[in-house]
Amino acid sequence: MSLKSPHSPVGHFPGGHLAIALLALLVAAASPAAVYAQAPQAQSQAGQAQDAAEVTQAAETIAAAAPQDEPPPMNKDPWEGWNRGVYQFNNFFDDAIVRPAARIYQTIIPRFIRRGIRNFFSNIYDINTLVNNLLQFKFDDAASDGGRLLINSTIGLGGLFDVATGMGMGKHQEDFGQTLAVWGVGPGPYVMLPVFGASSLRDAAGLAMDNGFDPVQYLEDISVRATLFVLGEVDSRERLLGLDELVVGDEYLFIREAYFQHREYLVKDGEIEDDFDDF
Repeated sequence: MSLKSPHSPVGHFPGGHLAIALLALLVAAASPAAVYAQAPQAQSQAGQAQDAAEVTQAAETIAAAAPQDEPPPMNKDPWEGWNRGVYQFNNFFDDAIVRPAARIYQTIIPRFIRRGIRNFFSNIYDINTLVNNLLQFKFDDAASDGGRLLINSTIGLGGLFDVATGMGMGKHQEDFGQTLAVWGVGPGPYVMLPVFGASSLRDAAGLAMDNGFDPVQYLEDISVRATLFVLGEVDSRERLLGLDELVVGDEYLFIREAYFQHREYLVKDGEIEDDFDDF
C-alpha cells in the first residue's frame, strides 16, 4: 500500500502519485546548514530524530483519520466506483515500481544526502508557497517565505541546507487548492487521480496551477527535468515507508476521509475542531 499526495512540498497517499499521502502533507523538513557543516555525527542523530518525529506526527494523523463504514456527508464521493478502480491502479503502480525504488533509495543513499535532497525540493516549493500566501493576503507569511527562499537559495547552497529555519523563518504549506478555498470555492467531489492520487475537483484544478510555479517544469533539458521529477517523487515516497502498515480497515475509505480532514486542516491553518476530544 502506498502513501502519497500531489499537494505535498513536492507537498501530494495510498493509491496516489509518487506522493499523495495526506500524511506526508503534514510535514516539511530540514535541518540548519550549520549542523551539517560542524557536526556530521550530530546531524545524523538529529536527522533520525526529525524523521522519527515526522513519522510519529503522521501516524497520529492516521489514527485520527480512521474512517467509519458509512458514506461521506453530502455525498462527497459520487464517483466512488471509478475512484476505487483508479486507486487499485495506483496501488499496483506503487507496489510494482515506486515503493521498491524508494526502498533501494533508502538503502544506498546516506541519510544526510537524502536530507539535502529533501531540502532542495522543499526550497523549490517555497516559490509556490510564497505566491499563494500573497494571493491569500498573508503578507507576514509571504515575507517569511521570501526570506527563506533567498537565504536557503544562497547561504543554503541552492536549498541543500535549510539555514532559514534556524534563523526563525519557519516553513509554511500553501498551494492553489488552499487559495481557491480561501476565495470561497468548495472542494467539490472527491476524485482519485491516476498516478497523482487523492484529490478533489478544486484541488485538482489547483494542482495544475501549482505546476506552473515549479521551475523544474521549465528546464529545457528533458533528461534533467525527468531525473529531478523522479528523484523528488522517490524521495517523497521514501519518507512514507514507515507508514505503510498503519492504515487499517478499508484502505480506500481511510485515504478518502484522511484526505478531506487534512485538507481542511491546511485550509484553516490548523484551526479546526477536533471531534475526537469528545471521546
